[in-house]
Amino acid sequence: APARWQSDLKKLVELLRAKNPAALILIANVPVIRDFRAMPHPLKFVLWRLSRLHDRAARSLAGELDGVFYYDDIK
Repeated sequence: APARWQSDLKKLVELLRAKNPAALILIANVPVIRDFRAMPHPLKFVLWRLSRLHDRAARSLAGELDGVFYYDDIK
């Protein structure tokens, strides 16, 4: 679930902060599932929607925490 994923991601950031309090942390973008050609269509659609929810959760978390940035360049 996206809320659990966000909570786990926050715990990971907290662990990283405990090791290096001054570090800048980048959260990488969630892969754009809709671009995965080999994935069958019904599964691709479901995972694409879920990935969008995870993407929003990661962006939101990065916006709430100091020194944490969301890297959204998908080139």
